[in-house]
Amino acid sequence: MSRLREINHRKAREKVAHIPAEPLLPCIQRYIEWRAFVLWARVIVESEGTIPPPVASALDQRCPGFQPADGLDREPEFWLRLCAWIDHNIFREPEEGGWLVALEYYSCRDFRSEQLWLYWEHCNAQWQRRRPSSYPAFDEWYAEASEWRFPERKKAAWDHANRTTPTRLKQAVSQYEYWESFAYWVRSLLTGDRGMPDIVAARIVERYPGFLEMLERKRIDKGDSTAVWQCLIEWIDNHEFAIPKREDWFDAITFFARSGLSGERTVSYWAACDRAWSRRRPEKCPDFEDWRRAAASYVER
Repeated sequence: MSRLREINHRKAREKVAHIPAEPLLPCIQRYIEWRAFVLWARVIVESEGTIPPPVASALDQRCPGFQPADGLDREPEFWLRLCAWIDHNIFREPEEGGWLVALEYYSCRDFRSEQLWLYWEHCNAQWQRRRPSSYPAFDEWYAEASEWRFPERKKAAWDHANRTTPTRLKQAVSQYEYWESFAYWVRSLLTGDRGMPDIVAARIVERYPGFLEMLERKRIDKGDSTAVWQCLIEWIDNHEFAIPKREDWFDAITFFARSGLSGERTVSYWAACDRAWSRRRPEKCPDFEDWRRAAASYVER
Protein backbone atom coordinates (compact mmCIF):
# COMPACT_ATOMS: atom_id res chain seq x y z
CA MET A 1 0.00 0.00 0.00
CA SER A 2 2.83 2.41 0.81
CA ARG A 3 4.38 1.67 -2.59
CA LEU A 4 1.05 2.47 -4.27
CA ARG A 5 0.79 5.76 -2.36
CA GLU A 6 4.31 6.63 -3.43
CA ILE A 7 3.46 5.99 -7.09
CA ASN A 8 0.24 8.02 -6.85
CA HIS A 9 2.11 10.85 -5.14
CA ARG A 10 4.75 10.94 -7.85
CA LYS A 11 2.12 10.95 -10.58
CA ALA A 12 0.20 13.76 -8.88
CA ARG A 13 3.34 15.86 -8.47
CA GLU A 14 4.26 15.35 -12.12
CA LYS A 15 0.81 16.54 -13.22
CA VAL A 16 0.99 19.86 -11.36
CA ALA A 17 4.74 20.50 -11.27
CA HIS A 18 4.32 23.23 -13.90
CA ILE A 19 1.50 25.00 -12.05
CA PRO A 20 2.21 27.51 -9.22
CA ALA A 21 0.71 26.67 -5.84
CA GLU A 22 -1.21 29.96 -5.58
CA PRO A 23 -3.90 29.10 -8.17
CA LEU A 24 -3.89 25.44 -7.12
CA LEU A 25 -4.74 25.95 -3.46
CA PRO A 26 -8.10 27.68 -4.00
CA CYS A 27 -8.87 25.09 -6.67
CA ILE A 28 -8.29 22.33 -4.12
CA GLN A 29 -10.60 24.16 -1.71
CA ARG A 30 -13.31 24.39 -4.38
CA TYR A 31 -12.87 20.71 -5.17
CA ILE A 32 -13.39 19.79 -1.53
CA GLU A 33 -16.52 21.95 -1.36
CA TRP A 34 -17.98 20.31 -4.46
CA ARG A 35 -17.25 16.85 -3.09
CA ALA A 36 -19.09 17.95 0.05
CA PHE A 37 -22.08 18.82 -2.11
CA VAL A 38 -21.95 15.35 -3.68
CA LEU A 39 -21.86 13.66 -0.27
CA TRP A 40 -24.74 15.78 0.98
CA ALA A 41 -26.88 14.89 -2.04
CA ARG A 42 -25.84 11.24 -1.85
CA VAL A 43 -26.74 10.71 1.79
CA ILE A 44 -30.20 12.25 1.34
CA VAL A 45 -30.94 10.45 -1.93
CA GLU A 46 -29.87 7.09 -0.52
CA SER A 47 -31.93 7.71 2.60
CA GLU A 48 -35.03 8.59 0.58
CA GLY A 49 -34.54 6.22 -2.35
CA THR A 50 -35.33 9.12 -4.67
CA ILE A 51 -34.46 12.77 -5.18
CA PRO A 52 -36.53 14.89 -2.78
CA PRO A 53 -37.45 18.47 -3.77
CA PRO A 54 -34.68 20.20 -1.72
CA VAL A 55 -31.99 18.15 -3.45
CA ALA A 56 -33.64 18.55 -6.86
CA SER A 57 -33.72 22.30 -6.37
CA ALA A 58 -30.06 22.38 -5.33
CA LEU A 59 -29.09 20.27 -8.34
CA ASP A 60 -30.98 22.61 -10.69
CA GLN A 61 -29.25 25.62 -9.17
CA ARG A 62 -25.71 24.27 -8.88
CA CYS A 63 -25.61 21.71 -11.68
CA PRO A 64 -27.85 22.94 -14.51
CA GLY A 65 -28.05 20.29 -17.16
CA PHE A 66 -27.34 17.34 -14.89
CA GLN A 67 -29.94 14.68 -15.62
CA PRO A 68 -30.26 11.80 -13.13
CA ALA A 69 -31.19 8.51 -14.78
CA ASP A 70 -34.70 7.13 -14.49
CA GLY A 71 -35.31 4.76 -11.61
CA LEU A 72 -32.94 6.59 -9.33
CA ASP A 73 -33.71 4.34 -6.39
CA ARG A 74 -32.20 1.46 -8.39
CA GLU A 75 -29.16 3.46 -9.51
CA PRO A 76 -26.37 3.14 -6.92
CA GLU A 77 -24.05 5.08 -9.28
CA PHE A 78 -26.02 8.32 -8.87
CA TRP A 79 -23.30 10.01 -6.86
CA LEU A 80 -20.56 8.75 -9.20
CA ARG A 81 -22.43 10.23 -12.18
CA LEU A 82 -22.78 13.50 -10.26
CA CYS A 83 -19.01 13.50 -9.56
CA ALA A 84 -18.30 12.92 -13.23
CA TRP A 85 -20.63 15.77 -14.25
CA ILE A 86 -18.94 18.14 -11.80
CA ASP A 87 -15.47 17.13 -12.94
CA HIS A 88 -16.37 17.69 -16.58
CA ASN A 89 -18.32 20.93 -16.16
CA ILE A 90 -16.95 22.67 -13.07
CA PHE A 91 -13.34 21.48 -13.32
CA ARG A 92 -13.00 21.30 -17.07
CA GLU A 93 -9.66 23.12 -17.13
CA PRO A 94 -7.87 20.59 -14.89
CA GLU A 95 -9.64 17.74 -16.68
CA GLU A 96 -8.54 18.93 -20.12
CA GLY A 97 -5.12 19.90 -18.80
CA GLY A 98 -4.54 16.42 -17.43
CA TRP A 99 -4.12 17.46 -13.79
CA LEU A 100 -7.54 16.52 -12.44
CA VAL A 101 -5.96 13.42 -10.89
CA ALA A 102 -3.59 15.68 -8.94
CA LEU A 103 -6.53 17.79 -7.76
CA GLU A 104 -8.23 14.63 -6.49
CA TYR A 105 -5.03 13.44 -4.84
CA TYR A 106 -4.26 16.62 -2.89
CA SER A 107 -7.87 17.18 -1.88
CA CYS A 108 -8.04 13.64 -0.49
CA ARG A 109 -4.90 14.29 1.58
CA ASP A 110 -6.53 17.32 3.19
CA PHE A 111 -8.02 16.50 6.58
CA ARG A 112 -11.18 18.39 5.61
CA SER A 113 -11.95 15.60 3.15
CA GLU A 114 -11.63 13.05 5.92
CA GLN A 115 -14.02 15.09 8.03
CA LEU A 116 -16.56 15.10 5.23
CA TRP A 117 -16.43 11.33 4.77
CA LEU A 118 -16.66 10.69 8.50
CA TYR A 119 -19.67 12.97 8.82
CA TRP A 120 -21.28 11.35 5.78
CA GLU A 121 -20.77 7.94 7.41
CA HIS A 122 -22.39 9.24 10.58
CA CYS A 123 -25.42 10.70 8.77
CA ASN A 124 -25.79 7.65 6.54
CA ALA A 125 -25.83 5.29 9.53
CA GLN A 126 -28.30 7.46 11.43
CA TRP A 127 -30.66 8.14 8.52
CA GLN A 128 -30.70 4.55 7.29
CA ARG A 129 -32.02 3.51 10.70
CA ARG A 130 -34.48 6.39 10.92
CA ARG A 131 -35.20 9.05 8.37
CA PRO A 132 -35.19 12.59 9.77
CA SER A 133 -38.38 14.65 9.61
CA SER A 134 -36.45 17.15 7.47
CA TYR A 135 -33.03 17.30 5.90
CA PRO A 136 -30.49 20.10 6.39
CA ALA A 137 -29.73 22.44 3.53
CA PHE A 138 -26.31 21.94 1.99
CA ASP A 139 -24.69 24.97 3.64
CA GLU A 140 -25.93 23.82 7.03
CA TRP A 141 -24.75 20.25 6.46
CA TYR A 142 -21.34 21.44 5.23
CA ALA A 143 -20.86 23.68 8.27
CA GLU A 144 -21.68 20.79 10.60
CA ALA A 145 -19.34 18.47 8.69
CA SER A 146 -16.52 21.02 8.99
CA GLU A 147 -16.76 20.83 12.79
CA TRP A 148 -17.11 17.06 13.01
CA ARG A 149 -14.74 15.41 15.46
CA PHE A 150 -12.79 12.31 14.55
CA PRO A 151 -14.07 9.15 16.25
CA GLU A 152 -11.90 7.21 18.66
CA ARG A 153 -11.40 4.37 16.19
CA LYS A 154 -9.22 6.53 13.98
CA LYS A 155 -5.50 6.08 14.53
CA ALA A 156 -2.18 7.90 14.05
CA ALA A 157 -2.64 11.53 13.01
CA TRP A 158 -6.42 11.25 13.30
CA ASP A 159 -6.13 10.28 16.98
CA HIS A 160 -4.01 13.35 17.61
CA ALA A 161 -6.38 15.52 15.59
CA ASN A 162 -9.27 14.43 17.79
CA ARG A 163 -7.60 15.99 20.82
CA THR A 164 -8.48 19.48 19.65
CA THR A 165 -11.22 21.21 17.70
CA PRO A 166 -11.18 21.27 13.89
CA THR A 167 -10.98 25.07 13.95
CA ARG A 168 -7.86 25.08 16.15
CA LEU A 169 -6.27 22.37 14.02
CA LYS A 170 -6.87 24.29 10.77
CA GLN A 171 -5.34 27.44 12.27
CA ALA A 172 -2.35 25.54 13.65
CA VAL A 173 -1.66 23.78 10.33
CA SER A 174 -1.67 27.13 8.52
CA GLN A 175 0.68 28.62 11.14
CA TYR A 176 3.03 25.67 10.91
CA GLU A 177 3.22 25.96 7.13
CA TYR A 178 4.16 29.62 7.61
CA TRP A 179 6.88 29.08 10.22
CA GLU A 180 8.36 26.03 8.57
CA SER A 181 8.74 28.09 5.39
CA PHE A 182 10.54 30.70 7.54
CA ALA A 183 12.99 28.02 8.63
CA TYR A 184 13.59 26.97 5.03
CA TRP A 185 14.12 30.63 4.04
CA VAL A 186 16.81 30.88 6.72
CA ARG A 187 18.39 27.66 5.51
CA SER A 188 18.49 28.76 1.87
CA LEU A 189 20.03 32.16 2.66
CA LEU A 190 22.69 30.63 4.88
CA THR A 191 23.67 28.43 1.93
CA GLY A 192 23.65 31.38 -0.48
CA ASP A 193 25.63 33.71 1.78
CA ARG A 194 28.09 31.07 3.02
CA GLY A 195 27.22 32.41 6.46
CA MET A 196 24.42 34.29 8.19
CA PRO A 197 23.45 37.48 6.35
CA ASP A 198 22.30 40.51 8.32
CA ILE A 199 18.75 40.23 7.00
CA VAL A 200 18.42 36.74 8.48
CA ALA A 201 20.00 37.65 11.80
CA ALA A 202 17.69 40.66 12.12
CA ARG A 203 14.54 38.62 11.47
CA ILE A 204 15.61 35.90 13.88
CA VAL A 205 16.37 38.40 16.64
CA GLU A 206 13.04 40.12 15.98
CA ARG A 207 11.01 36.92 16.12
CA TYR A 208 13.05 34.60 18.32
CA PRO A 209 15.25 36.54 20.77
CA GLY A 210 17.68 34.17 22.42
CA PHE A 211 17.99 31.80 19.49
CA LEU A 212 21.35 33.09 18.25
CA GLU A 213 22.72 32.98 21.80
CA MET A 214 21.55 29.39 22.05
CA LEU A 215 23.53 28.55 18.90
CA GLU A 216 26.63 30.04 20.51
CA ARG A 217 26.14 28.05 23.71
CA LYS A 218 25.83 24.86 21.67
CA ARG A 219 28.86 25.92 19.60
CA ILE A 220 26.93 25.57 16.36
CA ASP A 221 28.46 27.30 13.38
CA LYS A 222 25.99 29.99 12.23
CA GLY A 223 27.07 29.31 8.67
CA ASP A 224 26.11 25.63 8.89
CA SER A 225 22.74 25.86 7.12
CA THR A 226 21.61 22.33 7.98
CA ALA A 227 22.52 22.51 11.67
CA VAL A 228 20.96 25.97 12.10
CA TRP A 229 17.83 24.84 10.27
CA GLN A 230 17.46 21.78 12.51
CA CYS A 231 17.83 23.91 15.63
CA LEU A 232 15.37 26.48 14.29
CA ILE A 233 12.74 23.82 13.52
CA GLU A 234 13.11 22.49 17.06
CA TRP A 235 12.89 26.03 18.47
CA ILE A 236 9.73 26.77 16.45
CA ASP A 237 8.15 23.49 17.53
CA ASN A 238 8.82 24.20 21.20
CA HIS A 239 7.98 27.92 21.26
CA GLU A 240 5.22 28.39 18.67
CA PHE A 241 3.47 25.09 19.35
CA ALA A 242 4.04 24.47 23.03
CA ILE A 243 0.31 24.13 23.74
CA PRO A 244 -0.38 21.52 21.01
CA LYS A 245 2.66 19.57 22.20
CA ARG A 246 1.45 19.68 25.79
CA GLU A 247 -2.07 18.66 24.73
CA ASP A 248 -0.63 15.91 22.50
CA TRP A 249 -2.00 16.93 19.11
CA PHE A 250 1.20 18.38 17.67
CA ASP A 251 1.79 15.30 15.47
CA ALA A 252 -1.46 16.02 13.63
CA ILE A 253 -0.20 19.52 12.81
CA THR A 254 3.06 18.36 11.27
CA PHE A 255 1.37 15.49 9.42
CA PHE A 256 -1.16 17.68 7.64
CA ALA A 257 1.17 20.66 7.15
CA ARG A 258 3.85 18.56 5.48
CA SER A 259 1.55 16.38 3.40
CA GLY A 260 -0.25 19.31 1.75
CA LEU A 261 0.63 21.23 -1.38
CA SER A 262 1.99 24.31 0.42
CA GLY A 263 4.46 22.34 2.51
CA GLU A 264 5.53 20.33 -0.50
CA ARG A 265 6.16 23.41 -2.65
CA THR A 266 8.17 25.07 0.14
CA VAL A 267 10.55 22.11 0.23
CA SER A 268 10.76 21.98 -3.58
CA TYR A 269 11.61 25.68 -3.79
CA TRP A 270 14.19 25.40 -1.02
CA ALA A 271 15.83 22.50 -2.89
CA ALA A 272 15.97 24.60 -6.07
CA CYS A 273 17.52 27.53 -4.19
CA ASP A 274 19.98 25.22 -2.48
CA ARG A 275 21.15 23.77 -5.79
CA ALA A 276 21.50 27.16 -7.46
CA TRP A 277 22.97 29.13 -4.56
CA SER A 278 25.44 26.47 -3.50
CA ARG A 279 27.10 27.04 -6.89
CA ARG A 280 26.62 30.79 -7.14
CA ARG A 281 25.56 33.33 -4.55
CA PRO A 282 22.37 35.27 -5.26
CA GLU A 283 22.87 38.89 -6.24
CA LYS A 284 20.50 39.97 -3.48
CA CYS A 285 19.18 38.13 -0.43
CA PRO A 286 15.37 38.06 -0.70
CA ASP A 287 13.25 39.04 2.26
CA PHE A 288 11.23 36.24 3.82
CA GLU A 289 7.86 37.36 2.44
CA ASP A 290 9.33 37.69 -1.07
CA TRP A 291 10.91 34.25 -0.76
CA ARG A 292 7.64 32.75 0.44
CA ARG A 293 5.70 34.25 -2.45
CA ALA A 294 8.31 32.88 -4.84
CA ALA A 295 7.90 29.44 -3.25
CA ALA A 296 4.14 29.60 -3.81
CA SER A 297 4.72 30.53 -7.46
CA TYR A 298 7.51 28.01 -8.00
CA VAL A 299 7.12 25.44 -10.75
CA GLU A 300 9.52 22.63 -11.58
CA ARG A 301 11.25 22.88 -14.93
